[in-house]
Amino acid sequence: MSRYSNPLPQETADRMFSNWLSVIKRYECASILSLAPYDRHYRIAQFLTEKADIFNRKKIRVTSLTFRSMAIEEPNDFFNHLNQLIDRTALQNIIIIIDAEWLIASAPQLLTTIPQVVLNQYRKISFLMFFEKNILASEYQSFTQNCLPIVQNVEYLTLYKRSEMEHYIRHLENLYHWQMRIKERETILDSCGGHIWLVTEAVRHLHQTGKVSFDHEAMRFRLQTIWQGFSTKEQEIIRKVIYQQEVVVNEDPEILFLLRTNLLFKVGHKLIITVPILKDYVKSIINSVSLQLNSNQQIVINGISADTLLTLRENQLLAYFLQHKGEVITKDQIGELLWQDKWSENGSDWAIDQVMRRLRKKLFQLSIDKNTIRTIKGKGYIFQNK
Repeated sequence: MSRYSNPLPQETADRMFSNWLSVIKRYECASILSLAPYDRHYRIAQFLTEKADIFNRKKIRVTSLTFRSMAIEEPNDFFNHLNQLIDRTALQNIIIIIDAEWLIASAPQLLTTIPQVVLNQYRKISFLMFFEKNILASEYQSFTQNCLPIVQNVEYLTLYKRSEMEHYIRHLENLYHWQMRIKERETILDSCGGHIWLVTEAVRHLHQTGKVSFDHEAMRFRLQTIWQGFSTKEQEIIRKVIYQQEVVVNEDPEILFLLRTNLLFKVGHKLIITVPILKDYVKSIINSVSLQLNSNQQIVINGISADTLLTLRENQLLAYFLQHKGEVITKDQIGELLWQDKWSENGSDWAIDQVMRRLRKKLFQLSIDKNTIRTIKGKGYIFQNK
C-alpha cells in the first residue's frame, strides 16, 4: 500500500474524479476547496495513479507545482515558469496547483492572470487548483470577483466517513508495523471524526508514547492551524453552533462550505460539529487565550509559536507591542520598526493601517479580543493584553 493510499471508497473516488475529468475535457479550471491540510496530497496522488492510463492514452501531460517553491514576484515570473512546464507535443496540458491558497496571501494579482493564461495565451490547457481556504467566502470576494474561470467549477473535499477512517488507520498501522487496541482506535475516531490530518497525528502520538492524547503541542498546532484557516464569518458560525445559538442555513458561501465539507452536519433543525476535539479547542481558546513572549523573545499563542501564523512584519509589530504593554506607540515608531531607513523617505499612514488591519484580523481569528490593540486618536496605538 502506498504512502498516499486513500481511504476513499472506489465509488466515492470515481464520482469525484469524474467531475474533475469533465472540467479537463472542457479545457476549463476547477477550484477544489478543502479544510483539511495535506488531504489534497492523498487525493491528488490517487487521482494521478488511477487515471494514468487515460492520460497516457490521450497524450495528456500532467504537471504539479507549488507556489511556495517558486520565486514569483510578478505575473511574468509565473509565465516564464509555466513555459518551462508545458509540453508542446502533448494534446493537452493539465497543471495541478497544489497550494493555490498562497495566491490570496502573497500574489492575488495571479488570480486574474491565470484565467488570462487559460483563455488568451495557451490552447488546450486546464488548471486544477487546490485551496485550503474557502475562496467563495465574502471576505475574499475582492480577489475572486474578476476571476470567473477560477470559480465557475468549484468542488469540495469532504471529511471522511468513519468506515473510511477505519481503513486509513489500518493503513497507518501497516506503515508502523504495529497495531493499536480497539478501544484506542474508537477513542481516536470518536474524537477526531473524519479529519485525516488530526487522525494521523493522534495515531502517530499513540505509536510514539503508548498513550491516546489530544492535548500536546503537535496536536494543538494542527487545531490552531485549522481554526485560523477559517474566514471570520465561518468562525462566527462555528462559535454559534458550539454555544447552541441560532444559525440560519441558507445559500451563504460560508455556511455552504462548512456543510459541504462535512465539518457541520444537520440533524433535524440542529447543527453539530463533526470533529469533537476541534469543538473542544475552540471552546478552550474562547475561554482562555494566552499571548506572551517566551525567553527567546518569540511570540507564543496558547503554547504555540506564532512564527507560522503571522507574517514577518506582523510578528515584528506584535512582539514590539508585547515589549511595550500599556505604552502609546506612535505611527512613526511603527514605521521605523517595520521599514527602517525607508520609512523617512517613503512612509505612509496607509501602509501602517494595512499592517494593523491584518494583525487585528489575525488576532480576532485566534479569539483574542479585538480591542487588545486600541487606537489612540492623534497619537497612535496602545496594547492592553487582559
